[in-house]
Amino acid sequence: MTKEAVNNAKALYSLSVGYEKVQEAEKFYASFPVLKKVLSDPTVSVEKKYKIIDKIFDKAGFDGILKNFFKVLCKNGIINQAEDIFKAYYDIWDEEHNIIKAEAVFYKEPTEKEFENIKNMLKEKYPKGKIVIDKRTDKSLLGGYVINIKNTVTDRSYKGYLNQLREKLTGGGLLGKC
Repeated sequence: MTKEAVNNAKALYSLSVGYEKVQEAEKFYASFPVLKKVLSDPTVSVEKKYKIIDKIFDKAGFDGILKNFFKVLCKNGIINQAEDIFKAYYDIWDEEHNIIKAEAVFYKEPTEKEFENIKNMLKEKYPKGKIVIDKRTDKSLLGGYVINIKNTVTDRSYKGYLNQLREKLTGGGLLGKC
C-alpha cells in the first residue's frame, strides 16, 4: 500500500462520510469491472470520467462527497489505488474507534465455550478495544486454532506444533547441536 493511498484514505476519513457509506461505495465500485476499467483508462478524458461518475453514482443514490472523491482519484490518476484507499480508510476508522479486528481460524467449528474462551483471552490482551472476530475453519490445521490480530499470530494448531517440532529437530534444535 502506497503512502499516497494512505493519505487519500485520511482525506476521505476527514470528510466524515461514514463507514457504511464508504462500504457501499466500495461494493458498488467493485461490482462494476467495466467502470473500474474505464475510470482507470488513461485514454479516456477526465471530463468524460466525471460525466460517467455523475451519471452512475447519481442513479445509485450516492451523495456529492463520494462522487467528488472518485473524481479526485480520476483527476490525480490514482483511481487504480481505490481498493488500497478503502482498506486504509477502514484501518483508520478502526483505530479511531478502538476496534480491533481478529481473524480466528479453527480446525473445526468451535463450541460456544471454546469461542467464548478465545474472546475472553483477546479481551484480556486488548482491554480498551472492541474486538471483532472473523471466524472460519481450515482442515489443514489438523486440529486447534490460529489467531491473527494486529500483526501478531497465536498459533495453537497441531500443524503449528508439528512445524515447531520439525524446526527444533532440523534447524538449530536437538539435531543442530550434534
